[in-house]
Amino acid sequence: MSTGMKFSEYFGGEAGFSVVDEKVAQGKINLKTFKLFIVERANIEETYSQALSRLLKNTAKLVEYGTTRDAWHGIRTEIEHSISVHHNLSSKLKNEVTAPIKKYKEETKKSSKPVMTDALKVNQELRDLEAHLRKLKEKYVQTCREAERLDAQLASSQRGGKTADSELSKMKTQLKKLEQKVHQTEGDYRDQINKISDFQPKWVDKMSHILDAVQQREEERLVFMRNFFRKYVAVSYTHLRAHET
Repeated sequence: MSTGMKFSEYFGGEAGFSVVDEKVAQGKINLKTFKLFIVERANIEETYSQALSRLLKNTAKLVEYGTTRDAWHGIRTEIEHSISVHHNLSSKLKNEVTAPIKKYKEETKKSSKPVMTDALKVNQELRDLEAHLRKLKEKYVQTCREAERLDAQLASSQRGGKTADSELSKMKTQLKKLEQKVHQTEGDYRDQINKISDFQPKWVDKMSHILDAVQQREEERLVFMRNFFRKYVAVSYTHLRAHET
């Protein structure tokens, strides 16, 4: 069954893996909501069955004669039948629908958690590398600006001829240190670019396998949901027909 999207297409971009993560999270919410729906429906059926039982008990002292008595007994028999139908429907919904959903959730939680953990981990690794790259770039750009500013100030001071030699010497020393810092920050920036370039193929390969696995689990969830929608309808319809007969 199609999920409406191919997970392996969601590598990068502004949203990236979060699109897949949100879809998987929504699937879990949908499964939980369906289970709550079944539980509530089963509770409603059981509550109705108990209410009918109380109704019979509260009217047990009503005594009639002849055909009127027979008619009253017919009413009570119909209610007793309805009590049984709704009680059994409640039990069937709990045992045949709710219980398997609970089991499915437990099984898929064990198998899907490592996959999603790996996905989040490998994506976090890439984000950390990219975040560090941005910091190194900012540091490199800032150092270049400081060096350019000091270089312009030194040139202006030399042309003016009013700055003491000691002060000029001090400015030259500072500029040399800044130029060394520019060289160092540029090297760090380029090294980080290379790290990301080396990491990218590993990231793509790992994410391809992860997203294929996530896609398969999501498609299995959709099949499971569809089958249990049908199961719910079958169980409910069978008992409604039994009540009519």
